[in-house]
Amino acid sequence: MGLPLFLAIIVALIELVGGLAILFGLFVRYAALLGAITMLVALFMVHFPNGIAPWSNGGELALVYFATFLIFIAYGKRISPKNK
Repeated sequence: MGLPLFLAIIVALIELVGGLAILFGLFVRYAALLGAITMLVALFMVHFPNGIAPWSNGGELALVYFATFLIFIAYGKRISPKNK
């Protein structure tokens, strides 16, 4: 996609570590925030140059992930004694 290698490595680490954190319920809100930022960057750098409408630029999945991360940010579980 013409992106620098270091940027691809950073994105891969965010997606791997963030996905595992959400899976195990650790730091859900922080992981979702990083994931949401990653999806916004993906939308602006990769999909929006091909058009603004997600159904015509292939950005539907990135938009769904972004919305899901927003839900995790809003309702994510915090690990605290009162939640146990």
